Amino acid sequence: GCDDKRVNCLPLTEGWNYVVRLYQPREEILAGEWTFPGPQPVKQ
Repeated sequence: GCDDKRVNCLPLTEGWNYVVRLYQPREEILAGEWTFPGPQPVKQ
């Protein structure tokens, strides 16, 4: 959590990254033809 005790808050640092695990991905993903959209900040 974050310092202000918000729920579901992940504090991010410079250069952060994330991983998505796919079970039985479709061909488009395996071929690199489709990628996940980037994360968007939540407006407070």
